[in-house]
Amino acid sequence: MSSAYSVLRKIASFQKKHLSMLQSHEDYAIAVEIGYHQEIGKPLTLKQLFLLEIASPATVQRRLKRLINLGVASKKYRQSDGRMVELGLSPQTDRAFRKYADSIGRSFGSPRRGAKAVSGGKNKSGGRTTVYGLVTMDQMEPVCGTCVHWDGAREIQQNQVRVIADSEGVCGLLAAQGRDFVETITLSTHRPPCGEWSPCGD
Repeated sequence: MSSAYSVLRKIASFQKKHLSMLQSHEDYAIAVEIGYHQEIGKPLTLKQLFLLEIASPATVQRRLKRLINLGVASKKYRQSDGRMVELGLSPQTDRAFRKYADSIGRSFGSPRRGAKAVSGGKNKSGGRTTVYGLVTMDQMEPVCGTCVHWDGAREIQQNQVRVIADSEGVCGLLAAQGRDFVETITLSTHRPPCGEWSPCGD
């Protein structure tokens, strides 16, 4: 079992690598609140953000402006009421936070909700087996991970495609065109349909 400080070091390392744009606890709190309300389908308004008392209104406004300028957060006027400003997280930030939450959960031994698991073999020291979270998709679901152009580890069995959660793959089609595309597959990743999708076969 990992020690408390070993877990905290891993968390700090993830923060530095994937969430370095959050420079203060105000940045973190603002982003988390925006993401939470976005996830439950009730976008946070500017007024509601101020009422959370994360910091003084002036500080919240300054930190929010910085996050928006960095592309971490966004704001738009509500369609039903042009006076109301709604806040949201960028897809990249949303993915980073979800990976962050998964990383913390795994560090503390919490299973991924809804994920199937498969046990690996024993390690060289004869210790416990490693358990990997799997994402299972229908073979004909037109998304990254099931496409013939997807270059990443996967298992195809009985019309299902399985990949290890948080595994990364490259779109070979875009790579051949000199365009970079790497996506991490998680249970929460939104994988939009692609006009170039082609079944991977057996």
